[in-house]
Amino acid sequence: MELTNAEKFEKERFVAVKGLIEPYLLTFLGSYYRQILKGRQSQFNRDGTSLNASGEACADTVMYTLRSRIEAETGLDLYPTFSFVRLYKKGDVLRKHIDQAASEVNVSITILASDPWPLAMHRGDEVINLELDPGDGVIFHGMELVHEREKFAGREHLQLIVAYVEKGGANQEMAFYRMGEPTYAPTSNKWGPGKKFMRYVADVREKRDASN
Repeated sequence: MELTNAEKFEKERFVAVKGLIEPYLLTFLGSYYRQILKGRQSQFNRDGTSLNASGEACADTVMYTLRSRIEAETGLDLYPTFSFVRLYKKGDVLRKHIDQAASEVNVSITILASDPWPLAMHRGDEVINLELDPGDGVIFHGMELVHEREKFAGREHLQLIVAYVEKGGANQEMAFYRMGEPTYAPTSNKWGPGKKFMRYVADVREKRDASN
């Protein structure tokens, strides 16, 4: 008998989902980000040739609206943590890494793609290359599976990340940790995503230690 997506997620530690974003929403997001990136690039941080933002309004909305779908696909009860959108350009790479605690359940969704760009998942000695068309997404245990993309040879590739933690799980304290305060800064990069994250973790630990 064929496994359900929730069973695949539990067994394989990831599940790829075709059409995770509905066509109408996909068209809207593609058009929206093209306009934002064309006319208001100062809202996005620049990292090499790519542009990125965490806590952007539309991305956060997708995170909330997809929550019940992601719960159904994984069989888990989840809290949202953060969203992240990045436009990659020719020559960009996604270096081999695992994710932070706030990405216990990570969802990577392709919004725009001028060319195929596989996401490589490392599971032990096995490497699984996932080709995701626009609208497709992969849900995976971000803290467990090492993942990467080799150098991009195409023109542009827009990726939307939404992340969650399990209710009652070891990382529940990370729930909603970037909500209400976008971490991109149009006029200043004093507090980028990494610094905001470390500041948040320090605050959480201080409060936890004080209560013990």
